[in-house]
Amino acid sequence: MSGEVPDEGASVSRHRNKRRHMHNGNVSTRPDYPVERAIALEKYVRYKFPLSLLGYRMYEAIKWLEMKKTGLCQLVFAGYDELASESRIDARNIKKSLVELRELGVMSVKIGTPIKNGGIATEIRRFTIAEIKQMHPHDDDAAKLAEKLRAMPFEFEGEKICPYWDEGITGRVSAKRPGFQTYNDLRRWKGLTRDIKPGMMMVYADVKQAEPTVIKHLLNLPLDTDLYGLLTEATGFNKKAVKSMMNALAYGKNSLAYFAHWPDKAKCDNTLRTYAELVQRYKTELLREARKTWSVKTLQGRLVTVIKDKKRLHAGRPFNWRVQGTIADIINPICLGLFDKAELVIPLHDGIYALLPTAIGETYVADLITEGARQIGIAARVVTQVKYGG
Repeated sequence: MSGEVPDEGASVSRHRNKRRHMHNGNVSTRPDYPVERAIALEKYVRYKFPLSLLGYRMYEAIKWLEMKKTGLCQLVFAGYDELASESRIDARNIKKSLVELRELGVMSVKIGTPIKNGGIATEIRRFTIAEIKQMHPHDDDAAKLAEKLRAMPFEFEGEKICPYWDEGITGRVSAKRPGFQTYNDLRRWKGLTRDIKPGMMMVYADVKQAEPTVIKHLLNLPLDTDLYGLLTEATGFNKKAVKSMMNALAYGKNSLAYFAHWPDKAKCDNTLRTYAELVQRYKTELLREARKTWSVKTLQGRLVTVIKDKKRLHAGRPFNWRVQGTIADIINPICLGLFDKAELVIPLHDGIYALLPTAIGETYVADLITEGARQIGIAARVVTQVKYGG
């Protein structure tokens, strides 16, 4: 037994059962309190947001304070001593847990200045599910898009297929059974454009070098910095190899350690060296931030839960999810909006296939992507491929 590692999930479960037992009397004396709605809110927050153990205890404690004092999602006033007693959190960690919940966007918190001396009470109000969704408007885009795609069979290579679509941790939506997105570009294009009706067109709009574009924005590098071109010139490698090297540099544990193994000509390029140094500095700071709540935010402000297995977290992973999550924030809402106009919509990482009436114009999808990127400050370059029916 002495060698066993405590299970944090089991600890939360035992604490939850104990709290229910302790407050059972309060539930029965407050018939006006909507217990089922309170439980639904708690489940929603726990599912959507990466609460630490301290954050979970405080969030549940505030539910019980609502039950005793006010009502569901109503203002609660409480001092540190009361909060510590209700949550079983050491008074020294009360502020930390409250700040965590406030930063996650699940409640408002106003801390009275003399609170440490037992003076003014802390003012707290949990947000309703509707308020949380309004504050995080893109949280459900991936789930909505996956659901719509699952209900939309389409013609591919002369046969009707209906892949199972699912959302990933970053918000990207992908297909399996069959793995449509794993097919090469030529096969996808030929399979989708085999039988296009007159008056219709298949459009594929794709953000050129999407991930490097977002990364350059994060690092405040000029958009016209051609990192791929510089690395190609320095190494003579093909496009696929260069892309693999750039991804490993960006998303690996240690960018500078990986950069040290690049060919000498690449290591001597000042722009590439500066890029490697900036990436490593940014990743290190982001990792420090991510470890506080085990989450990162995209440029749109959407929360991405970092990881369940905290032991495996390294600097490249939060960076990867911020970059890919930002691209998903651009692509997903555009796909959802296209369902009203297109007979077929298929997301592909940083691009979109759409079967549209020719009258709508072949730049329509590209213009939507460009504007969506511009709204979060990114100057994206979008290329379009079109095939007309008839």
